[in-house]
Amino acid sequence: MKLLIWIVAAVLGLFWTLGAWAVAAVLGWAAGLPTPGDPAELARIVTAWPMPAWLTIWIDPATLHALLAGVAWSLEQVQQAWPWLREALGWLVPLTWVVWGVGLAGLLLLALLAQWAVGRFRRPVPAPRPA
Repeated sequence: MKLLIWIVAAVLGLFWTLGAWAVAAVLGWAAGLPTPGDPAELARIVTAWPMPAWLTIWIDPATLHALLAGVAWSLEQVQQAWPWLREALGWLVPLTWVVWGVGLAGLLLLALLAQWAVGRFRRPVPAPRPA
């Protein structure tokens, strides 16, 4: 049982580490992106995206155009806040690794507590009876 506890903890720790690595990589990549150009040009490009024919079967084209207009508006808002957002992204990378460390320490603590509980509450083995 104790081996199973540590195997589960190791697998969870591996996934936790891979997730933190992926988040830190994406945040670092996003922090290094250049400031986008003209917001009107960006909005024009987004709203001019061609819609696949199969998508119009499932979703009304007017709804898709409204969705693209919302995406264009969101991109304009992000562009206005981009200098501040880029600075925040730079600080989120180290914060990701701090959260990773705290989470991994918590996982190890839970594994230790589970191992202790299994050892503490194990049924006693009856002593052999003399013949």
